[in-house]
Amino acid sequence: MNPDQAWQTVLAQLQMDIPKASFDTWVRDTSLVSFEDGLFTIGTRNSNSREWLESRLSSTASRLLMGIMNQEVSVRFVVKEDDTRVVEDPAGDEGSTNSDAEVLRGHSEFLTKYEAVVQPHRVILVPGYLIRLLPERGSAAFFAYTGFSQVAWLNRKKQNGDVGKVEYCPTVASVAKFAGMNRTAFHRLLNKDSFWKAMRNLVARSDTGEYTLWRTLPLSMADAQQVADWLRARTTESGNLEDAIEAALNVQPGNLVGTILSSIYEQRNLEIDPSVPVLVPDIARYIVGGRSLSESEALLADQLHTRIVNAFKDIAIRHYFITTVIRRARLSLDQAALTVASRYHCYANPKTGEVVNIISVPHGYEEMASWIGLSRGKSVWEWLSGYSRKAVEHRKKGMTVKTVNVRLGGIPGFISDVTDQQPGIKPPAKIVAVRLLEPTSFDGDESEIPWRSWEPRKDRQAYTMSMRQVLPKAEQASTEKDDTVRAGDSWNLEDLMTRAGVYPQSQEKMLAGGVDASRYLAWVYYCLSLMNTASFSVSAYPVKVLGADPASSPGKGFERLASLPPSLIKMCINATQEDPLGSKGTGFPDWDDLMGVVYSDRIAELRRILFG
Repeated sequence: MNPDQAWQTVLAQLQMDIPKASFDTWVRDTSLVSFEDGLFTIGTRNSNSREWLESRLSSTASRLLMGIMNQEVSVRFVVKEDDTRVVEDPAGDEGSTNSDAEVLRGHSEFLTKYEAVVQPHRVILVPGYLIRLLPERGSAAFFAYTGFSQVAWLNRKKQNGDVGKVEYCPTVASVAKFAGMNRTAFHRLLNKDSFWKAMRNLVARSDTGEYTLWRTLPLSMADAQQVADWLRARTTESGNLEDAIEAALNVQPGNLVGTILSSIYEQRNLEIDPSVPVLVPDIARYIVGGRSLSESEALLADQLHTRIVNAFKDIAIRHYFITTVIRRARLSLDQAALTVASRYHCYANPKTGEVVNIISVPHGYEEMASWIGLSRGKSVWEWLSGYSRKAVEHRKKGMTVKTVNVRLGGIPGFISDVTDQQPGIKPPAKIVAVRLLEPTSFDGDESEIPWRSWEPRKDRQAYTMSMRQVLPKAEQASTEKDDTVRAGDSWNLEDLMTRAGVYPQSQEKMLAGGVDASRYLAWVYYCLSLMNTASFSVSAYPVKVLGADPASSPGKGFERLASLPPSLIKMCINATQEDPLGSKGTGFPDWDDLMGVVYSDRIAELRRILFG
């Protein structure tokens, strides 16, 4: 495959992996400028695009290209040469002797306190697969790798591009800063053998004291075991290792967990053979008795490793969280890691701009503990309850006295158990709200600190954004249809779910479960009605309740609305008015009582879901 084809292949992969708005804005117009000595030079439209791509996609693009080209490569983004020339008006420069020496003076500033303090555009991006290494390696290794990665990226920028090998001499303090630790704590870690055991295949330290950051992540031992078992079984069936690896490559990235790999929680009791390697090419050699791989087998194994470690969205951690929040909120590294993992499980719909910071945890606290490698789910309960307990024993007048110290923790200001606000949840399942915006003030005494007074219900409403706030104007115009488009005579469940932003795999489950379109529509009406005081998500809540019980109903009134044909519903929508005093209603009592008589953002969203 030539370099231009390789870059086009990367573009096709990125188009599936990142939000459409981001891809169209920053990535779509890129093109190959040159390929020399393993360096891909990629042209961008302007400096803003170049900076965005450098900060967010350099490592991802490099990993994809290495898998495609089967060689060590690097990526550098540059601004394309523009043939457009600005013709100066001589009359406009009258009296000027050296126009080239002119400068434009100015400054930039933020308009909100939050942006000025947090600077949310400043983030550390690490591969999403690191979230599957977290339970095995521990929180200290997780954040240490984050620190080393950020320092390496900053030095890579100074060396003008994403070169394959970056040499730098960071101070302990600079790495510790981006690892969420102080210099003393980080220095202690560097002198522990257990720490370097946890960092194997992530960061290596030579006998001369030189550090090597491995930018290609290994598999976790649990994932390596499952990949080995899967490939061994299919090699036995077909008698051909190459066919087995190709079968694995044919699994869509979004289906790897569930087809080849298990969830982190399900891997807790997996029997692991420590002799299984953690790189797919080594795994391939392992399952065929250690023989050398053919050139095609080695290439496919390398591609499979790249496919697995790149199948997970990148983890974005704000500088402010690492350098300020962890310390000021008094989060332990385990608590900080749980916050990052919980945020990673939150959902964002790039089509509508909706961000859901409410997550369902089927196995409750035990499952959340598994995300960071804890065996004790009760620890998570203690953290979310706002305290941690530490038993201290000492001798007093010949007696042993046991004291329990209760220390208020900071994690309730970031994660909150809201299960009691959601009806019908059966233990051990939990519903958890996650704070996505960082607190900007840590003032106050220990007993009553304002930033800890976090209300998930209000926060959830703040995280629901309209399409108009997210999509560019040109894309808005393409999504808006003429009101005069004639509605059909019946509802199509698949179309409704697609426009509501339901995840494709969830759509498949709904269709396979025989869910009736009218049942689904009744719950859509409920989510966008005056009755939904809890602000349940229209993209997730109907799927959730119908997945548990396909016959569930939000009430007779909503069922009657769902039985009305599209033409009548469109009449109801058109009959709503912006002026509540001038509106006389639609003539349908169920609509007026449940949906309201005033045109609102809810009705506008309903129109989009029903009619496009």
